[in-house]
Amino acid sequence: MCKYLKVSRNAYYHWKSVRSRKNKYSRRTVLVNQIKRIFKDSRQTYGSPRIQVELEKIGYKVSRAYVAKLMKVENIRFKPKKRFINTTYSNHDYKIEKNILDRQFKVEQLGKVWVSDITYIRVNDKWIYLTTMIDLADRQVVGWSLSKDMTYENTVLKA
Repeated sequence: MCKYLKVSRNAYYHWKSVRSRKNKYSRRTVLVNQIKRIFKDSRQTYGSPRIQVELEKIGYKVSRAYVAKLMKVENIRFKPKKRFINTTYSNHDYKIEKNILDRQFKVEQLGKVWVSDITYIRVNDKWIYLTTMIDLADRQVVGWSLSKDMTYENTVLKA
């Protein structure tokens, strides 16, 4: 073939190696773009093992170590989810009100005893607070409110 094309063997093999390097880099570029897409879709929480599994699902056969290497070269680092921190602080010097109800939850008269509770609900990356007021006689919700903060005005007062 080299005689027919009038090129030396050295030139042919050089051309072949350059061509294979170009294919290698174009495959690498496509792979890096896929890794970046998967990483973005996971809200930057996937590391190389999960990304490698996702790549296999869409048809790429690649090792976890190679994915990790590409992520390191491209400076793609996952951010671990922050652990939930309990915000209740019981060791304070504030006045503690007397427990009038004293766990007596059976009430006959409507409107006599209302209780409330606040719960956290995660929406996307933020927390909202749901406050409910319940009448203990019939266990029906008397009022509720959603708020972005836990201030008295936006939770209990609105509910």
